Amino acid sequence: MKRNLIVLCLFTFVLFPFTLFASVPLTTIEGHVNSVLKILRDPALKGEAAKKTKKEKIRTVSEKMFDFTELSKRTLGPNWRNLNTEQQKEFITLYRDIL
Repeated sequence: MKRNLIVLCLFTFVLFPFTLFASVPLTTIEGHVNSVLKILRDPALKGEAAKKTKKEKIRTVSEKMFDFTELSKRTLGPNWRNLNTEQQKEFITLYRDIL
């Protein structure tokens, strides 16, 4: 019985701090996703005429959400080092456009 109580206490103390820290990233992501959804649902941005404006607004939010340089490095993995600086910049630009 005493062993079970110790295990339960350790389990509680170990997991409790992680749930507190998880709320900050979750709140950040929810805020960005809600911003994109708001842009997509905006009636003023419907139709072909507002398509470019909508893309620009979504791009602004995505610039805050993602580190495209780091995403590019992780996507290419060890091959990232084989590219010169110009190729890396080009890849980042193309990757950003695709996403």
